[in-house]
Amino acid sequence: MAIIPSPATGPIPFQSTVQELPLPVALERLFGARSTGVLTLDARQGHHVIYVRDGFPVAVELPGSFELIGRVLVEMKLLDETTYNTTLSAPPPEGQRYGETLLSMGLITEDQLRQALKAQVRRKLHRLFFLTDSSIAFEAREHQEGVQRNESLRVHPWRATYHGVRSAWNADRLRQALMPLGGMQLHTSLQAEEVARFGLGANDGVAVQLLRDKILTLDALITESGLPLQPVCALVYALYVSSTLEDPSRDGPTRAPTVSGGYSMATARRAPTGEGPAVPKGPTGEPPPMLRPPSAAPPLVAAAPTVAPVPAVVPAPAKTPASPPSAAAQELEQLVGARKGQIETDDLFTVLGLPRTATAEQIKTAYLEGARRYHPDRLAGLGLDRLHADVERIFSRISEAQSVLLDEGRRSEYLASLDKPKPSAEDMAAHQTVIAALEAEGLFRRGQTLLRRNDLAAALKDFSVALTAVPTEGEHVVYVAWTRHCLDQLGLADTRTEIQRGLKLSPRCASAFYFLGMLYKEEGSFDAARAEFKRAIALDERQFDAAQEIRILEARRSKGGEKKGLFDRFRKSK
Repeated sequence: MAIIPSPATGPIPFQSTVQELPLPVALERLFGARSTGVLTLDARQGHHVIYVRDGFPVAVELPGSFELIGRVLVEMKLLDETTYNTTLSAPPPEGQRYGETLLSMGLITEDQLRQALKAQVRRKLHRLFFLTDSSIAFEAREHQEGVQRNESLRVHPWRATYHGVRSAWNADRLRQALMPLGGMQLHTSLQAEEVARFGLGANDGVAVQLLRDKILTLDALITESGLPLQPVCALVYALYVSSTLEDPSRDGPTRAPTVSGGYSMATARRAPTGEGPAVPKGPTGEPPPMLRPPSAAPPLVAAAPTVAPVPAVVPAPAKTPASPPSAAAQELEQLVGARKGQIETDDLFTVLGLPRTATAEQIKTAYLEGARRYHPDRLAGLGLDRLHADVERIFSRISEAQSVLLDEGRRSEYLASLDKPKPSAEDMAAHQTVIAALEAEGLFRRGQTLLRRNDLAAALKDFSVALTAVPTEGEHVVYVAWTRHCLDQLGLADTRTEIQRGLKLSPRCASAFYFLGMLYKEEGSFDAARAEFKRAIALDERQFDAAQEIRILEARRSKGGEKKGLFDRFRKSK
């Protein structure tokens, strides 16, 4: 059983886009290399900065951020509302931060301030997972950010990835990210203290326990866990990125590959969480119970009194009858329901409820009102956690509007863009066609990988979907025909007819000539097979399989031993 290679390998420093290098992959790459420096993301919403120390995010700067440390302290019940409002009336001394002022006044402890600062970093980091169109770059350098009284405010990237992806990524984005795992058998050997680093909720522990106890595909895991699609897919993606998923079909050591910088991901799994000291062992060597969130909920997994036990899932407490929603909750739910469907298409002035002639003061006032109403941190107190993803999108759009419209240069550019003619229905249809083609290409490439693994049924499924999406792509026709032949669904003549049909659509498809050569070889027409192999090589010098087949045929000819037989290495065995 071997670790499934994580996508988080590559050079450091780097410069890319979040489409090519998603934020979770970038964070894991820095974590694996124990990098220190500055990760920047530039999007239409503005300039975003993540400060990293020893591979852990320690501070985040956002444009138009509304994560005030005082408000965080109040929401964590570390500071009461009355005291908070009183302290706001007297601004802190110049050069002194608000948290330090509270410390000097004896209103909070250092430990409480660290808790709040870390929660503030997590919240800011979480917002960055909503960015879908931005550059991403890392510069390795020293910095002084993210330190409270000489202690670093580390946030574990595994936790950030799981929670960020779970609420910020939609089903399509997760589906694309999990495409390399399609049809694979999955397992994990995570120990209790390692699972704790993801910060899972009580129900999500069911999915981890299933992956520990069984070997399952993603679809089977979703079915057996009984959990919604989104959290299960987010969990599997977080495990995949962190190199903690295993492939039981492959033999090999249960060690993750070494990433850039010479730091092993297997070592990372045994390292301290970065959110406190290393987890200690008990007198008998057993790990302590898993870390839990500061609530009355029971631990996700209880540790048994033996070495390396299989944790048992503690059932969630019985649900108590829900109280009727408050008037504020009902009002917010109605507002979110009305806005979530149009927030992405409304122009930025409409987002803030302002005319195009709005002044800077009006924009600031509208932003503060929108932030007060749609701030995601209101949800827990109103019992509306289920609206988190929608409220995050609304709040992100409000922040973007404020950031763009308060910048004179960006506002002028935006106003000019509003006056441009909107794309026609034909342009939109053409855009959708391009998107469908790109998705089909991704499925087709995965099908090729599955075919090389001799996973014929899964390969045929991907090739067929790709062909349905883009029926005019000859290469899709060719691969569907060849895979069906390998599964004994098409005979020699019908397969040849289908491949020739694909060649009419894509005359320079080298693989088509290679497959034709294999068909001729199968029926004993060795001269015809040799000719097709040569055509494949003439079109693509990387047709190494065709070159190998020619060498085999030449060797057999020199020995006078060309005989009819089954030579297809993909051919289904009888």
